[in-house]
Amino acid sequence: MTAAPVDHGLPPFFKRHSPNAELTPSIIRVGLTQVLSNIYRDIQNAAALSMPEGTPMPFVVAPGEPPLQTYVRRKLEVEDDRRRSLIAGARLCADVPRELKGRLMGAVESGMRNLLQTNVLGGVAYSAARTELDRSQRLADLAGDLGWMMLSILSFSDTFQAAVDIAPDPWWEAMVTALSANARSLEMFAKSRRLPWRSILEIHVLGAVPLSEEQIGSNYEIVFTHPHEWFLPMSGPPQRCWAQNLLQRNVDTFLYDDSLFADEPMPRGWPANRPWPSNPLLIEDGAGCVFCHADRCECTVTDVTNTLVEIVEYPGAGRGVRALEAIPKNFVIGEYTGAVIPKNSVYDRIYSLSINNTECEIIALVSSLQYGNWTRYINHSCRPSTVFSTWQVGGRRAMCVETIRPVEVFEQITVDYGNEYWSARRLCQCGEECCKFDTVQKCEIAANERDEAWRPRQKARKS
Repeated sequence: MTAAPVDHGLPPFFKRHSPNAELTPSIIRVGLTQVLSNIYRDIQNAAALSMPEGTPMPFVVAPGEPPLQTYVRRKLEVEDDRRRSLIAGARLCADVPRELKGRLMGAVESGMRNLLQTNVLGGVAYSAARTELDRSQRLADLAGDLGWMMLSILSFSDTFQAAVDIAPDPWWEAMVTALSANARSLEMFAKSRRLPWRSILEIHVLGAVPLSEEQIGSNYEIVFTHPHEWFLPMSGPPQRCWAQNLLQRNVDTFLYDDSLFADEPMPRGWPANRPWPSNPLLIEDGAGCVFCHADRCECTVTDVTNTLVEIVEYPGAGRGVRALEAIPKNFVIGEYTGAVIPKNSVYDRIYSLSINNTECEIIALVSSLQYGNWTRYINHSCRPSTVFSTWQVGGRRAMCVETIRPVEVFEQITVDYGNEYWSARRLCQCGEECCKFDTVQKCEIAANERDEAWRPRQKARKS
């Protein structure tokens, strides 16, 4: 079992298609999803590395040893200068009328044509000036359509900067349309990770008119907590995640308290060499970590996977999880985390998953009602893209989310809730042709199949 890979390189689209190649709608569509996914990844990395030293980075792995951190900080300073240069060029370009720019470039072209015949350097200089003006014009037009805040956010992405320079006009127009469609998502994504986008705009550009708040286009500010404690509703600004009047907090592992199990009887089959109560997720003798194969290690699912997702509201389904990158089949993408509570607890009957012993007997529950991570928002589908599977990670049981088919960029991540969740009072609305629980009759058939499956186990326990 492995974790989903991360592609930090430029999309193959830029390598396979020259500016003069014929671009079909299907080629553009495939290229766009890959480019947009890389833009999200670039923004996340830039946000993490731009934080002040010593700031916890809960959504990415820290850069590493102090020498590497020093290198990263210096690299960021160079990239900041480049971003400010791009914004400054766009600002100047936006303030100069198109007619004047056209006459200016015409005069430059006329003068350079003569130089080109006798002086190669003159031609190179003209080409560079033309390229710079075209880049600035694209950026200025994008800022006019989406706002300067969005341009500043996008400037943190190397993938976006490459697209500005080399994407053909038809592809660039399609990209601007796609960015517009995902503008609300990109804004929440950047602000929930505290990307310093405003600092890039706070520069004095000689000859440029200062930007107004309306031109900047910032719609709200977010109190920095954890990115997955916010969700994007179908309209309006992001909202904090909550359930049953409780603000939900992100935790990347389980929470366990012995006192909750003080009055609970010892489960059948509990190891004789282990005291009770003690955390049922811990493993004394196991088969080894699923990631590094060691008996004892410090691995966590979050550190290894770092899957790129966001929480959004879906019509008729409420909050769900949207993939922001393509995920292959048979990959662990997350762990279902939360508080370990007794199996008979009435605290959480919605978000809890059971912890079973070797005899398939429930010994405890993991509740993500108040404490958990993004996996608690995975919606049901009768054609799911993932399953919950238990693996050993870092000396404990981990309820992992594993893909059972490829997941496309921007696809909703889903799982099958199982027969027990659905009834005549609660019908499935996944909309799939293969839906198993969308009618009362189907739910009754599923209930009968569930009862038939459990009868042999019940008889075995009584005997």
